[in-house]
Amino acid sequence: MSSMDTEGENTSVCLHQKFSLGPAFPCLQKFSLYETRARFYLVGSNSDENTFRVLKIDRTEPKQLVITEDKTVYDGRQLRDLLVMIDSTNRTTSKSSGVRKIASACGVFGFIRFLEGYYVILITGARKVALIGSHLVYKVEDTVIIPLANEATRVTSSDESRYLKIFQNVDTSSNFYFSYTYDLSNTLQYNMQLVSHTATAPLSPSEISSRMLEYNRRNYCSKFVWNHHIFEHFMTLVNPEWILPVIHGFIEQSNVSVYCCPIYVTVIARRSRLYAGTRFLKRGASDQGQVANEVETEHITHIASTLVSGWGQFTSYVSLRGSVPCPWSQDASSMVPKPAIRLDKADPYASMSAQHFNELFGRYGTPVIVLNLVKEKEKRKRESILTSELQAAIKYLNQFLPPEHQIHYMAWDMARFAKSYQHNVIDKLEQIAEEIICKTGYFHNSHEFSENQLHGNSHVREMGRRSYSDDAAGREQTGLVRVNCVDCVDRTNTAQFMVHKRALGYQLYALGIISSPHLSFDTDLMRIFEEMFENQGDTIALQYGGSHLVHRIRSYRQGAAPWTLPSRDMLQSVSRYYSNAFTDNDKQMAINLFVGAYKPYQERLHLWELPTDYYLHHALAANRLQPQDLPGYTNWCPPALLDHLPLPLPPPELLWEEICDGHNEHKEQVLDLFAEYYQPHRLTLFKEDYCANMSGTRSAMSDSPFVVRDRKPVRQWGEASRSKVGVVRPTPTTAEESSESAEDGSDTEESSVKQPTKISTPKISSKSAVVTKRKDKMFRFRNYYGFDLKDPDRVDADLYDKYCLINELAYHSVDKHVTMENVQRHAANFVVCQYFSGDSVYSITLPEVSEEASALYRSTIRIAEEGPRDPSRRDQMLYEKMTSGI
Repeated sequence: MSSMDTEGENTSVCLHQKFSLGPAFPCLQKFSLYETRARFYLVGSNSDENTFRVLKIDRTEPKQLVITEDKTVYDGRQLRDLLVMIDSTNRTTSKSSGVRKIASACGVFGFIRFLEGYYVILITGARKVALIGSHLVYKVEDTVIIPLANEATRVTSSDESRYLKIFQNVDTSSNFYFSYTYDLSNTLQYNMQLVSHTATAPLSPSEISSRMLEYNRRNYCSKFVWNHHIFEHFMTLVNPEWILPVIHGFIEQSNVSVYCCPIYVTVIARRSRLYAGTRFLKRGASDQGQVANEVETEHITHIASTLVSGWGQFTSYVSLRGSVPCPWSQDASSMVPKPAIRLDKADPYASMSAQHFNELFGRYGTPVIVLNLVKEKEKRKRESILTSELQAAIKYLNQFLPPEHQIHYMAWDMARFAKSYQHNVIDKLEQIAEEIICKTGYFHNSHEFSENQLHGNSHVREMGRRSYSDDAAGREQTGLVRVNCVDCVDRTNTAQFMVHKRALGYQLYALGIISSPHLSFDTDLMRIFEEMFENQGDTIALQYGGSHLVHRIRSYRQGAAPWTLPSRDMLQSVSRYYSNAFTDNDKQMAINLFVGAYKPYQERLHLWELPTDYYLHHALAANRLQPQDLPGYTNWCPPALLDHLPLPLPPPELLWEEICDGHNEHKEQVLDLFAEYYQPHRLTLFKEDYCANMSGTRSAMSDSPFVVRDRKPVRQWGEASRSKVGVVRPTPTTAEESSESAEDGSDTEESSVKQPTKISTPKISSKSAVVTKRKDKMFRFRNYYGFDLKDPDRVDADLYDKYCLINELAYHSVDKHVTMENVQRHAANFVVCQYFSGDSVYSITLPEVSEEASALYRSTIRIAEEGPRDPSRRDQMLYEKMTSGI
């Protein structure tokens, strides 16, 4: 028995890696809302609908949210009995119904109140959009808002109806995402660190899972959870299983198939709800350091062949976009396409920037790299005002930081550079991206790939400040790049794409997929990755600016100057101008109401009566924040944070006893994510399976997503090669027959499929003739890889032709009996070592499995479930002997 086996017996939880996705805990995924005259009954169940919980909501107190949670966990029969009892006690006549089902849902979005009573918001439609390890991610497709008060106590007014209409201007069916088992508000690195911190306690997997559910539901990053205000009061009343954090932004996933090995690439964009708004109405930063249009972009690359195992190979990289963290704005009332930029107030001690970078240090660590793409020189100062202000703020703040933790400032006038045909924007961004990745590194949850460790580049191993080491299973990203232009839309999206493209190359290299971290453009992989980032850019641009991207990644690759933009981009500019001039005010009011910046029942003026929303977002100006609460002029970074750098702040320690108090019902079996995804107890179809229908590269064995191709659409594998690799016509028996068929053209690909062929034993008489015929039958490597294989020798040629005969015999019609004797008669000189009696491609007789083979199979399954084991001493000595000469 290995040492790993012994360790696994002595502890109830044994982690073989430092970073891992933790187990999932059964949570509520299906909901039904029943109503009586006095109450709502919200019934929640797991996905299998074999356990149920019930919430009782009082309808007689319209301005109070009175919720009582039934602590009993019901099964199906008990729930039916409960509903029958409720129905009988609420009937007024023998023919009336006492309880009525009014809605079915897949999640509770939250509870909201304007002036009068509360409303419940239910997610009634969702679809799968991503799979991270074994955790499914959903996009909200439809919601419903239901008032809680009954008709006797409900008060309606024109102002209440107007608030409801404003609230519904935020389209909750567009770009809102959630997961039942994965914390979308935090990065993959943070979520895996949580498991590594909590798994040190001697607890069973179910106990760890229950605590993690409690922690994730209560301690998500509220900055990126857009329904935080809506269920802030609700979460204090109920069990954490009812709470469902929802983020806003963008999520897309693609399957990059590398010789049938699925590599999932996922792009997640989390939009901050703090200081959120539209283009011209939200600029710069608030008093508390929250910036406009702040979006955290994370792309995750992982090998998806281990769907339900916690030991998969995961990598990720995180970057950030956000407005220049200074007090500036633009006056949109002047009705000009580009309003003048103005500084709202003097900030000589850079207090706004200090609070902003404090938050970045705590969440991401150091170094923080500021990539400023704003113009530096202009005839009439406009954008360059922001460059001067940002540069001065960073220079001031760096005076009080240790040299190793100072903010890195990189300024590059991307717009000026793109106007010149003598410069290449993409090449310059490649250089910048390489410099950034070398400083921040990337996240990888496993040991360094053995081939890279033996023959890899030392430069890759030394990237970042937390690379591979003997005492750490994996590497971490420390710090990040913060990209900004004026709008943080067009130029920012292209720069972010180039940084993430460079990180993707290093990720695939770390996973052992490619031998070099360099990725070329015009490959299938880059085509998909570029499309994902353009989709992200379009989505963020629509949310913030009101139109799609104007300058796309492809336009910078082609070197197009702004005055040569195509008509489509001009239309996008007009659409953005119209949105900013006529619809942004309504959108801003809706966002302020949705995220809780404005609460109608606490304010004296109605939302539409406010002359400005400045005081809603600036706590210092509204006297909600005192000057002494701001960071110091010199010691603006807390000493406790400085001591922990360059690492980000770790997840808070869990208080195990406090969490367990009153939650003994959590100690249930850990959720089986395999059964959760595949649902073997139900009839499902492949066409409805998420992974089977995921977009991505072609999945054929011969397709490589790393080969440079023409930008024109390429033929599909089946169309291009069906006749080349399907049923192959046997080689003629003599060289004379071969030459005759070559002259009359009878050896074309179509005739090889359609014309019947007389099967005979191949007799190779001429090497050149054999090679000529075989090249017509074999797969054309040059079409896909740019080179041809070496011609096979005589022995391999004979063997290949005989296997072609077996292929044709095996795929004859069902009514033709095909046996091993037939194959032996037509394909002579084969030595049969072992075969099943009377078997064919249509039926076989299963052999008996030896005990030794069964033991090997069980050992393999145990390794897959429990993780890799330490090699034996004999294997270590053999490995050292093999590698000693390298």
